[in-house]
Amino acid sequence: MARYIPRITKPDELKEGDVHRITVGKDGEFTYIGVVTRIGEDTVLVKKCYSDDPKSTRYMIKDVDETGFEYAMFIDCIEWKVDKKRIGKRYGSLSKRDFRNIREMKIGV
Repeated sequence: MARYIPRITKPDELKEGDVHRITVGKDGEFTYIGVVTRIGEDTVLVKKCYSDDPKSTRYMIKDVDETGFEYAMFIDCIEWKVDKKRIGKRYGSLSKRDFRNIREMKIGV
């Protein structure tokens, strides 16, 4: 019987569910933390992460430890298109349960 060997990702390889720092602007004036939801040829769709949820419209991450953060995180329901060159440092990744839940989120939920 063959033994299962998990797929190892390279440190610079993008994958869905990863939490990354994203840089915006020509000179990198603004950065935010986002979750990669879909990967295209030159662009990536991401959902922004926040530390609060003022209107109760964001999804709260349940398994915060896996993301690489120590505090509560909320994910916005809107997907943003970002150039792959703007994706920076990887912090961690979402659990399968959290990633499935944010993929199923609808705007205005």
